[in-house]
Amino acid sequence: MKRHSYLFAAFSIGKWTQQTCSQMLSDFSNRVMRPEDGGKVEVFTDGNDDYVYALPEYFKVKSLNYGQLVKIRDERGRLIGKERRVIFGDVDVEDV
Repeated sequence: MKRHSYLFAAFSIGKWTQQTCSQMLSDFSNRVMRPEDGGKVEVFTDGNDDYVYALPEYFKVKSLNYGQLVKIRDERGRLIGKERRVIFGDVDVEDV
């Protein structure tokens, strides 16, 4: 899903734990079409590592294009930069 589509396929409310992450990804996996014939699902998230471990529970890694946008903050919590990471698949880093 492209981030400027403004479509929320799933969300979760509450303290962010592995359980809330899994519940949100369960909802997400039930709402998106599974890729066919080598197609891939594109997922872009923040830098929370819970997604790295939970996404493969719902999608085969070979059917995922997954990237993270990680915010870098200074000691006072101010945003000083962003890092785009490709975690799974063949993602154009500019799409992250």
